[in-house]
Amino acid sequence: MVDVGCGRGTWLKAFKESGAQKVVGFDGLWNTQANMADESIAFYPVDLNGPIEAPKGEKFDLSMSLEVAEHLAPSSSETFVSSLTDLADVVLFGAAFSNQGGENYLNERPHTFWASIFLFRNYVPFDMFRPVFWGDDEIEFWYQQNTFFYVRQGSDAFERITGNGILPMKNISFMNCVHPYLYGKYIGNPGFRKSAGFAFSAGLSAVRRWFKK
Repeated sequence: MVDVGCGRGTWLKAFKESGAQKVVGFDGLWNTQANMADESIAFYPVDLNGPIEAPKGEKFDLSMSLEVAEHLAPSSSETFVSSLTDLADVVLFGAAFSNQGGENYLNERPHTFWASIFLFRNYVPFDMFRPVFWGDDEIEFWYQQNTFFYVRQGSDAFERITGNGILPMKNISFMNCVHPYLYGKYIGNPGFRKSAGFAFSAGLSAVRRWFKK
């Protein structure tokens, strides 16, 4: 697998420990091989705003980029997605939602913005993570809200995923639902996240009680 905007390669290290046979990282010219969290990571310094190609045009089982695209120039958005899709048929992607806020955030977008670029390249979104991790306080809210799989239609991976009953999103507008923590920032109410989490838990408990009747 390959991570574009890998930092020290902590995601790559985790995938290697989970069985990935080869892990490759790309990041800015400020980063080096010596910074990698695992010596088995093959690191390549690149300009993330420009086209990115693997050595010898290699293809991977998975390319990923989480919470990176918001730091890039807006004009590089399509090029960045094109690089990710050129690297693999399956892309794990997430980027900061509009007005999420953070240091050097130049390119915050609604998720449908990125989805439209992926769809143009025949990569469809799968919402596999938010139903599992949404509301889990042990996971940062931006990972809960922003993370999607994009898979090239017609690829072997697409056939395997859909063959197991996992279907792509039909209504990509639903991608833009806002996490309670971020909504709390919008309305200037820092206690909203806690109250929203309580309301969700209370509602879930009520549903469970109803089914037990």
